[in-house]
Parts: sequence; structure tokens; C-alpha cells
Amino acid sequence: MQAYTRALQGGSTGAAYALGLMHLNGLGAVRDCSVAASLLKRVCEKGGFVTKHLQKAYMHYEQGRFDEAAFHLLLLAEAGHEVSQTNLAFMFDSGLTDLFFDGSLARKRLHAQRFYQLAAHQGSPLAELRLGEGIT
Repeated sequence: MQAYTRALQGGSTGAAYALGLMHLNGLGAVRDCSVAASLLKRVCEKGGFVTKHLQKAYMHYEQGRFDEAAFHLLLLAEAGHEVSQTNLAFMFDSGLTDLFFDGSLARKRLHAQRFYQLAAHQGSPLAELRLGEGIT
């Protein structure tokens, strides 16, 4: 564990991944889901995963293919990417996507609220503003 910690301090993505799994499963480290999530989020943000899906989301959005854009944002949002959480919430809030849902406005608002809350917990001022205004 000490070697992984030193490697992590040096910026190693592999060490972040290994330590994240160790904390997630309680193997060789104290089980701590918040530490695991933080480390695994770092891995996702550092690699090409975020860039690839943000580019695809932007491309689909610009082409008016909102469900496809929302799909890529959903992958990132569920991985803890704050900007994607805020953007996906906006898409639900604006009625731009019906991704996986029945089209009811009430469900879209619930999903918008969920993703705004996730983003607000990470300090997104826009998400905090939208929650303060109330989901419309």
C-alpha cells in the first residue's frame, strides 16, 4: 500500500486505480467508499474516457441528436463528472431528451433534480442556482 501511495503522490493513474479498488473492497486498506469514489473518479478524469464521451456528447448535441448526447453525458454523470451532471440535468430540465424514460414531464423533472443535486454536492454554482430556483 505504501508503494501505491507514493506512486499516487507522483501522479500515477494506475496507483489511483489500484488504491481505489483496495478501498472499495477493503482489501489491504480500510474499506471507505468515499475514498474509493474519489480515487476512481480521478482515474476517469485523467484518462481519455472523459474526453471521448464529452466530444461525442457535444457532437450529437450540435447535430440535434439529443438522446445520443444525453447517453454520453449519462455515462460521465454516473461516474461523478460534475459538468456532465449539470449538462444532463439541463437537458432533462429543458425537455431536450427522453433518454430511457416514458416522456412524462414529471419524470424528467425528477431526473433533472437528481443530477443537479449530484453536481451541487460537488460545488457546481449553476446546479445550486437551479435547485434554489426550483426545477420548472
